[in-house]
Amino acid sequence: MSSAVALAAAWRAWSTERARWWLLAAAATAVTIQLHVLALVFLPIVAALLVADIRRVPAGSERRRALVGVAAAGVGILAISYLPLVANELTTGFSEANAVGDYLFGGGREASDVNIIARLLIAGLRIVTWPLVGLVVDAGAVAFLAAGVVVALAVWLARGPAGGVRTAARWLGLGLLWSTVALGIAAPSLASVVRGLPNDHYHAFADPMVFTLVGLGAARLWSWRGRLPSRQAEGGPALPTWAGPTLAVVIVGGLVAWNVTHLPPRTAADGGFPAAQAAAARIGETIGDRPTALRSIPPFKSTEAYAYPLLVDGRNLVSAPAQGADDEAGRAEREAAEQGATALVVICDDLFETVTEAACGGPAEDHEVPPGGPWGTPVDQWEASPGRWITVYLAEASA
Repeated sequence: MSSAVALAAAWRAWSTERARWWLLAAAATAVTIQLHVLALVFLPIVAALLVADIRRVPAGSERRRALVGVAAAGVGILAISYLPLVANELTTGFSEANAVGDYLFGGGREASDVNIIARLLIAGLRIVTWPLVGLVVDAGAVAFLAAGVVVALAVWLARGPAGGVRTAARWLGLGLLWSTVALGIAAPSLASVVRGLPNDHYHAFADPMVFTLVGLGAARLWSWRGRLPSRQAEGGPALPTWAGPTLAVVIVGGLVAWNVTHLPPRTAADGGFPAAQAAAARIGETIGDRPTALRSIPPFKSTEAYAYPLLVDGRNLVSAPAQGADDEAGRAEREAAEQGATALVVICDDLFETVTEAACGGPAEDHEVPPGGPWGTPVDQWEASPGRWITVYLAEASA
């Protein structure tokens, strides 16, 4: 929503020549880039239209001065939005900057060996098709068809008659191209498509650009009475008057039909919160009022999905990490938090089996909690929902 507001406000500033719209664009852009670090890619898209707006105005004019003023104010808005992050960095030894560096230079594990051209193609395909037809591996050939339609409409509009539609199409089309290149390089994991891990939050800021291009294309087709492309000055053969409107209906109708027939189930595939409540009830029958620690496999996966219903049930949780680190410091911090716990609950998500290199339901848990260790063997283990395994240990059970 914030990127849609930013794009709309930027376009209003450009089309109405009222500089104050840029303040709203700056505020909405600040919201967007605070929601995900990769949304920094969105900033140059809005900034590019602002620079173009300034350049088209004669130097020394009143509007030029107003635009420069709101540009400075926009920079101030962005700077203010980063003050909490600056405070965090100064008080935590630049933890976020170090984490971003580790991610960028780490290559995203499984996607790091993918050829850069392939990464760019896959990233572009996901950016363009996700808001229209969903995950590319689920949509199959429809995803490629949708991508072709978006690219064709963008090029067609960008080469159309001079005016606002052509300018908007060039701006948004280049914005999608920039997003593809930037994310293809900065987010190599986009090249690895995993069901259940769509990564759409990496590029959600681009969704309004895709929707707008499709909408502009359908609107122009509806009223189009043109000719086929030709090298001749007058163009190729004239199309029937119904061709444009029919094509517009096919495109919009096809998108609607696809999405109506591919609605998600009323209940989440993993059972949603009711499944977590049921798992918490079963855990509670075993742990009672014992001080309990939660662990997650892999450690960077939060335990909150089960910690919350356990807390609602009044269980005594002494350690429920929202996110952990699989290194020496992370393990030491976890062990310190678990001091005094007499029950341990391990939550394993088999979506990340390639990361843990062991399957949930036994092998992964045995690697995390060795059977001969202080926690002994599990007193209960079950698949609480598809792919989510719960294992419960009691300290006295191993004594």
